[in-house]
Amino acid sequence: MIGSNPAASVRELAREPNVEVTGTVPDVVPYYRDALAAIVPLRTGGGTRLKILEAMAAGVPWFPAGRGRRSGVSPGQDIEVLDDDSGWLPR
Repeated sequence: MIGSNPAASVRELAREPNVEVTGTVPDVVPYYRDALAAIVPLRTGGGTRLKILEAMAAGVPWFPAGRGRRSGVSPGQDIEVLDDDSGWLPR
């Protein structure tokens, strides 16, 4: 998981097998090379959704939530939409 200032609950996920929590990285490209998917939990903000564009450019499937759905692509056609955390990963 890449992102600035991950919460303690996110950092704890690094204990799980196959989960890496990096915080901020200088270049996301190497991580996209190894990614099966990108989860884009945009809750606030505006402007271009760079995380979405980066995933699409890398050919990585991405799953939006919240404001990530307002990206110019069509749910059910170009993307699948998840409205809560329960559908992202099996528990």
